[in-house]
Order: sequence, then C-alpha cells, then structure tokens
Amino acid sequence: KQWYQRRVRDDELKAPLERHIANYPKIRLVRAPERGGLVRARLFASRAARGQVLLFLDAHCEPTPGWLEPLLEPIAKDRTAVTMPSLDALNWETLEYSGAESIYVIGGVNWLINMLWAPIPKREVERRQKEDPYP
Repeated sequence: KQWYQRRVRDDELKAPLERHIANYPKIRLVRAPERGGLVRARLFASRAARGQVLLFLDAHCEPTPGWLEPLLEPIAKDRTAVTMPSLDALNWETLEYSGAESIYVIGGVNWLINMLWAPIPKREVERRQKEDPYP
C-alpha cells in the first residue's frame, strides 16, 4: 500500500482559513511573519496568547465530546500543571476508531521517531490511586 501526502502552501489556505475563523469570534488567528517549523510556530503562538490556558492541537487531532474538561481540571487546581491526553487509536488499514486501549500508559518516541505507548507498571498505578495528585 502507498500513502500519499499533499503539501499545501500557506497562500492556498490564507483566505479560506480567515473566512472560516471569522465564524468563531472567540478564536483569534495569528500568523508568523515567516515559516519556521512546528516548534517556532508554537513559541510564536505562545507569545501571542492572551488566555489563561494554552492549548495546542496537531492537525491530526480530532477531539471527541468531553475531551477538554479532564485536561483543564488539573490546571484549575494548579496553574503550573501541564496535561496531555491519552491518544485514541485508528486502525491504519481501515481508519476505524477504536479508542485508547488504556489510560495507564506513558508516551514515548523511539529512534525511528515512532510514537509508542508503554504500560505504567501496576505498582505505580496503585501508588497513584492511593495519594492525592493535587494536594
């Protein structure tokens, strides 16, 4: 099987994106003066942010109902908290949604830059359930 990727130039998206964003008054579109890659784009957006919480979603993310509240709760208790959701799975052949296998996983990246999920050891899960993570 072959997978195809289409690169879209910014000038192809500029007008339609701005028109689309205009339908959402709480969303503000900011554009970096030049292309600089993912990390520089996020740093630029961080400096331009005005809200109390900073959230980045990659282009492949598709939030499902109720996805935001569990991420905001720890931040509401400690404004220095950083949260990350567990990622649901799609079958790579059929694109069928199957959900996350477990919430007890640690994300990582191998030398091939593949995202991997490793189970949290049972003793660590039990320890976390016994203590209040937000004292």
